[in-house]
Amino acid sequence: MDVFLQQLVDGLMWGALYGAFALSIVLVYRASGIVNFAQGEMAMFSAFFAWQFHAWGVPLYLAVLGAMAVAFVGGAATERVLIRPLASSPNHMPLVIITLGLMLVLNSAAGWIWGVQSKEFPAIVSGPVLTLGPVAVSQQSLVIVVVVAALLFVLFQRTKVGLAMRRRQTTRTRRS
Repeated sequence: MDVFLQQLVDGLMWGALYGAFALSIVLVYRASGIVNFAQGEMAMFSAFFAWQFHAWGVPLYLAVLGAMAVAFVGGAATERVLIRPLASSPNHMPLVIITLGLMLVLNSAAGWIWGVQSKEFPAIVSGPVLTLGPVAVSQQSLVIVVVVAALLFVLFQRTKVGLAMRRRQTTRTRRS
């Protein structure tokens, strides 16, 4: 039973992370109307930037903020240069091809720049593993799930963008 409970908690933690990744794809689609097949590689590239900044001696939190800034500029440039010129086209196939091509380019560029060996990213939250009876949970996993849930709550309950996305969904549901 102890193994079952541990697997259940681990599954819930991983499920929350996969759900956050899926939600990011949905949010980009809802905001732009485009399925971005390169979104995972863009996140991976940003993580490599954070790792590289930290490897150069930048404190971890500043390295993550720097990588977020680089990701923002890269995403904005990608949207302006590659996506926007074709966004008004009635045919979505060029956008699919562009995002698939960008996925391949970013994946290959990351391998060329940082190598194909996996890199160890330092723990953002360190501390002992929390033990709740027979179940052990790392503090980092718990903090990630709580922070992501809190940020999503704030996005959908307290921001104009999140409220507009919710209204848009409600309007579509009523029309059906």
